[in-house]
Amino acid sequence: MLGSRLRDLRSVLRYLRGRTDLDVKRVALWGDSFAATNAPDRNLAVPLEVDEFPNQAEPLGGLLALLGGLFEDDVRAVSARAGLAGYRTLLQSPFCYVPHDALVPDVFAAGDLCDLAAAIAPRALHLEGLVDGLNCPVATDVVVRTYEPARAAYRTAKADSRLDLGKDGTAERWLLDRVRAE
Repeated sequence: MLGSRLRDLRSVLRYLRGRTDLDVKRVALWGDSFAATNAPDRNLAVPLEVDEFPNQAEPLGGLLALLGGLFEDDVRAVSARAGLAGYRTLLQSPFCYVPHDALVPDVFAAGDLCDLAAAIAPRALHLEGLVDGLNCPVATDVVVRTYEPARAAYRTAKADSRLDLGKDGTAERWLLDRVRAE
């Protein structure tokens, strides 16, 4: 499913590049999830037959934005909100509240999402409200540590200011500022 959606995204971008009424140098990608998260103190060790199953993450939007930024060099900025902090978070518990369509077979052979973010450098990247494999919010300090490979890539590219991690509620303004920048 993820591969099909990525192909669709790239087809839309190819179509937009052919339009004369758009400034294709100002294209940005925004992936979002509107799924409710689970409270960190909620008991998430529940059988599948329960009436109130824990909330499931919906990280596909953020994943597509990151992958689109990886494969499309002319994308100016990428913003992902409420996406998965990393595939390694799926290994922290025997329970997982992430849909199968967001999983990538053999992902660890290629790297985790922090490595994907590093590959986007030096283009602008904003990550906000990330969740773990239990669909619980990940603290900003944990995101900063997890994304050290991306932070190092942005430092190396002298683009520290283009990487924004963990400032919740700022995606809209951040994205507009990046698209309007000369």
